[in-house]
Amino acid sequence: MRIPKSYIDTSVYNMYFDDHVPEYQAATVRLFEKFQTGELKPFISSIVFDEVIRAPGLRQDQIKKLIGKFDIVSIDIPINQVDILAEEYIRRGLLSKKHWRDLQHIAIATLAKMDIVFSFNFKHLVRSKTKIESTMINGELGYGSLIIMSPTELFTNEYQYKNE
Repeated sequence: MRIPKSYIDTSVYNMYFDDHVPEYQAATVRLFEKFQTGELKPFISSIVFDEVIRAPGLRQDQIKKLIGKFDIVSIDIPINQVDILAEEYIRRGLLSKKHWRDLQHIAIATLAKMDIVFSFNFKHLVRSKTKIESTMINGELGYGSLIIMSPTELFTNEYQYKNE
């Protein structure tokens, strides 16, 4: 079976070190364990790197070390291609231009043919409207399907599936 390609947005890297919501942090640690065992293949983009650089010093250092610890593949897609798709998402009403970075995350994951986008951005990415509409738009444009979910969803669904 093919290993699912997983795009990890900045919120997930942050949550690895954030103990304010213990269940989110625990799910994030478990997600990285799946990367370590090879059950999922993690990917990162220049957009995430740009966001990490803007993080406070200690958090920036923690995230950089975390990225270095795991075999996280960097996606190399020209930003102009990402921006063209992000503009199309705006035109079709997925999100507004003020959520440009979120649109870029979806676009780069789509163009790189990721299977999953992991995020804790519940306001813009991990919500029904974005999940459904991005799937519909990507289908209409000839791209493959993309599952957007939080790490907690992965393990909730896994638990339910194993216990059915």
